[in-house]
Amino acid sequence: MDSEYPECHSDAKNVDRQQIACRKQLLSFFEENREQVCFATQLAVQNEDRFFHWITYRAIDDLAGGPLKTEMRQMKTGAPIRLLWHRRHRYFRRDAARLVSLVEDYSDPNVCASLGLHADLAKRVARELGLPVDSPRALADGRMTRFERWHEKNL
Repeated sequence: MDSEYPECHSDAKNVDRQQIACRKQLLSFFEENREQVCFATQLAVQNEDRFFHWITYRAIDDLAGGPLKTEMRQMKTGAPIRLLWHRRHRYFRRDAARLVSLVEDYSDPNVCASLGLHADLAKRVARELGLPVDSPRALADGRMTRFERWHEKNL
């Protein structure tokens, strides 16, 4: 682990290997994208092929206040959104406002009901946030399958 952030180290007895790997992944991502503001769910979805969501959220909690800054905001629907950015990102407010606006746009119930009619917005969400916006008939390797494999491996 990076010794520059000692506050990110857990007690050796209670360390989860996947959580440590996820912290490294997130830290690497933010080191390479210092001028980017993300939200917690976005990071969980982007990393779900490798980590369960709760592991990503725990890793985010570990990094918050150290290499990552975080802020809770309320969207116009009343739902909370947790924003994250690298501690060296100086002008994060403008990027945070843009991100919250985009999430509010695609989270609007009218948009969700007719996403097929909003291809430009779907493309923007995919391009700027790296989130899947399609509606597959089935998940090739869904969360349940990954959980079953993990469970069988750890029995």
